[in-house]
Amino acid sequence: MPLDGLMLHAVCAEVSKAIVGGRVDRVNQPEKDEIHILIRSQGQNCLLMMTANASQARLHLTRHNKPNPMQPPMFCMLLRKHLQGSRVLGMRQLEMERIVEITFEAMDDLGDLVERRLMVEIMGRHSNIIFLDESGRIIDSAHRVSADMSRVRQILPGMDYTLPPSQDKVNPLAMDEAGLAALLSRAPGLGLAKHLQTQVMGLAPSTAAQISLICAGDEHAAIPDAETMRFDSIVQRIADFFAQMRAGAFHPTLVLDVEKHPVELFPFEPRGYDFDHLKSYSSACKALDDFYVLRDRQMRAKQRKSAMVHAVSTHLERCRKKSALQQEQIADCAQMDTWRLYGELLTANLHQLQGGLSTARVMNYYDPECGTLEIPMDVQLTPSENAQRYYKKYNKAKTTVEQLTIQIAQTAEEIDYLEGQLDNLDKCDSNEELSEIREELEREGYINASHARSKQKKGRVTASKPYHYQTPEGIDILVGKNNLQNDRLTLRTAAPDELWLHVKDAPGSHVIVRQSANQVTPETLQQAALLAAWYSRSRGSGNIAVDYAPRKYLRKPSGAKPGMVIYDHQRTLYVTPQAAQIEAMSLIEG
Repeated sequence: MPLDGLMLHAVCAEVSKAIVGGRVDRVNQPEKDEIHILIRSQGQNCLLMMTANASQARLHLTRHNKPNPMQPPMFCMLLRKHLQGSRVLGMRQLEMERIVEITFEAMDDLGDLVERRLMVEIMGRHSNIIFLDESGRIIDSAHRVSADMSRVRQILPGMDYTLPPSQDKVNPLAMDEAGLAALLSRAPGLGLAKHLQTQVMGLAPSTAAQISLICAGDEHAAIPDAETMRFDSIVQRIADFFAQMRAGAFHPTLVLDVEKHPVELFPFEPRGYDFDHLKSYSSACKALDDFYVLRDRQMRAKQRKSAMVHAVSTHLERCRKKSALQQEQIADCAQMDTWRLYGELLTANLHQLQGGLSTARVMNYYDPECGTLEIPMDVQLTPSENAQRYYKKYNKAKTTVEQLTIQIAQTAEEIDYLEGQLDNLDKCDSNEELSEIREELEREGYINASHARSKQKKGRVTASKPYHYQTPEGIDILVGKNNLQNDRLTLRTAAPDELWLHVKDAPGSHVIVRQSANQVTPETLQQAALLAAWYSRSRGSGNIAVDYAPRKYLRKPSGAKPGMVIYDHQRTLYVTPQAAQIEAMSLIEG
């Protein structure tokens, strides 16, 4: 949890120092549950944002402005009426709870100075922003809570404001070493992190685990017996830890995963993480701002990708059903040569056949032994009409087979294309990469262009970049992540004599070795082939065939879809890529 009570303590200390004494210049409400207050303080503009969004409720100074609706919401207009031009008197966190009170000195309708308060409650789906008058009465709130919604606590205009129910936890910043010792001595043998989280205000599970790791050497450390030296040592270290937090000795640190996505945020330097997975800040607000901006960007990209995966998968399923139906239809024509034979034999034997026959026994001239063949007849038709009936069935089946053969090939090509796009989506994460795939899918008719995009002027967005690997010898290997990258790599970036690789008979990335094909060493060829196999739909299989050839033997047919080329003069290498092999390769960032 990025914003527990301890992190909020660091944020409030920073924000309070920046805004108290300042004047409110502007109030905006860019989202239904988000308020931005621009405060002029100490010769600078401070943009204070607060949101009661259930999944990302928070309060901090931000550098990111958001567009505002043409018509401001009622709550926004109310805040503007009371707060614009007011002075910030104070800001405080209620003990270590995730509740912040901001006090303003405003002017009422009669010109008298009055106090107004904003209560920002950061409590998951119960988060709220509540505006109070000088007597503590609710003027309005971002979320109104009626008796039907909560029997415990209503938030409605005109009601007296009451704090959320207490959790009966202790404030660690108001507790001395003796109080801490008494708290821990009651739970010998219990997990230290769990006990701290359940008994102490403002500690998320991850924060409590970090305190256990820092002060007891283990996230899962148990509380020792109170009579031991280890108990005294742990108490002393925890007391020192909270003393540093009380003194404002913050070291905001963002924890990143292997893909550089934010996963945790602490107001101190955490333990147990590799250095390259940590990003330190001098400002708690900037750290929190970056956390949510990066996470929002990640979530939006994930949503965009998910929507495209769904669209492509839907079309792929339709194509597979269409292919199965086409195969059934062509199977129904399997007897067309027999129908032609029946027509020819009936025509050749018309002189000896009579009408009304249910079966005609004729000599099969195509049989080396000239055996007799029985032909089913329609008794209501003459022998000549039966012959014509079989000719018509044959000709219809022949036409159907000719058309289906073309259609089956087209459907198979479309299936390959869509499977390739799923593979591309699996490799792409950045907005630029996903935008290129979306543009292509729109152009090919698989996704409808949004109204906003259709009105945009055609302009060249920044091209996304392929994977860039480097061999121990310093040879660059480029791997395309989507079809447009593949086209750029193969048709523009690669020199005619450079080596091109691609998995055989399956969708996958184009791989370019930035070296003349006749100079590529077996080791470099092996590494490039492993990359071509890994970044393909064949990943996970064994003994994957990878074709390779100099770039000059590739060409793109007229009208071919992005990423599709034909080639010759290829040779084939068989590889079985493993995750450990790919991770061990040198990937150049950026």
